[in-house]
Amino acid sequence: MKTYTKQLLFLTVSFLVGASLPLILFLQSRTVDSTKNGFEREYGDSRPVLTRSNILDLKFEGYYIAGNTDHHLFLGHREAPAHLLMTDTELRDTVHFNLKLNVSTENKRFDVDRLRVNIDSPIVYMSDGPAGMVLKGNLFSDTVDVSGYDNFSFDGFHGISKHLTVFRTLDAVRGKTQLIPRNAQGDTLPSYTLPKQVDGIFCCDGMLLYDRAFEQLLYVFYYRNQIISLDTLLRERYMSRTIDTVSKAQLELVEINSGRERTFGKIPTKVNRGSCVFGPDLYINSSIRSDNETWEVFGNNSVVDVYRTKDGTYRHSFYLPKYQGRELRYFQVVGQTVFVLYQDHLVTYRLRP
Repeated sequence: MKTYTKQLLFLTVSFLVGASLPLILFLQSRTVDSTKNGFEREYGDSRPVLTRSNILDLKFEGYYIAGNTDHHLFLGHREAPAHLLMTDTELRDTVHFNLKLNVSTENKRFDVDRLRVNIDSPIVYMSDGPAGMVLKGNLFSDTVDVSGYDNFSFDGFHGISKHLTVFRTLDAVRGKTQLIPRNAQGDTLPSYTLPKQVDGIFCCDGMLLYDRAFEQLLYVFYYRNQIISLDTLLRERYMSRTIDTVSKAQLELVEINSGRERTFGKIPTKVNRGSCVFGPDLYINSSIRSDNETWEVFGNNSVVDVYRTKDGTYRHSFYLPKYQGRELRYFQVVGQTVFVLYQDHLVTYRLRP
């Protein structure tokens, strides 16, 4: 009898636990969903998720967005740095370029595998940051020559015009990240030091963009809600914030190699994962959920917040859906078309007026 009672008690407890588990999980999900981040998004349309227009199967992974015109997009490839792909907004007219590199094979600092392409059509820039090298050419001549070879390394750059190039350099010893402009003669102009929060290197990581509409440089930080606008002489025009509330980079850094290097103790959250400029607007792919978004909508789409480049004012937001379960890697707005790169597929979406 005692054995029967114990079995009955065990079955009863097991049933109650099993029956209550969905309720517990539901309450937990409601608690997580109710977590507030201190801001809300605005949507300029009752259908904020954009509808897919066209798809181009690239066959291979490794592509990245290298530049654009008012009607075309250029893709570079990490494993084939001399290869370019150009396509129109309908993804129907595609052209492949194979650039000829005019670089001495005796140059030991140069590594072709490190080359990255940046296109300001018809000008083509190719850079090897660790070697301090920039190659420059023209799409119509398909040959790029060494236009600069400096005694400093850089990890990012932007060609502003044929007379000016801006480099991003890292000074780990002094703990600072700088933007350094150089003219066509190779002269260094007054630099700009990005505002430090933690270490001056990781905390200052971000994206350097050029806004032709207002002839300004825009710097969007990865780990904090900050945007900096500079004129072409690197004089500060304005400093604004994205709509989220992450005002300070949340980084946990550790020292390795007997204190000679620093790295992440844990992978931090990128507040701003990607960005681009077209016309009067700055588009930023944010990783922070707003208070008026559900986890379902936020989890199934990539949110893009739109700001005015002239003053950093927030306008509205829209969503780019996942494609075949994959999130976007890169995106670029061209007119009313949004190009989105998902691994080995390029997909276009149409912005609503």
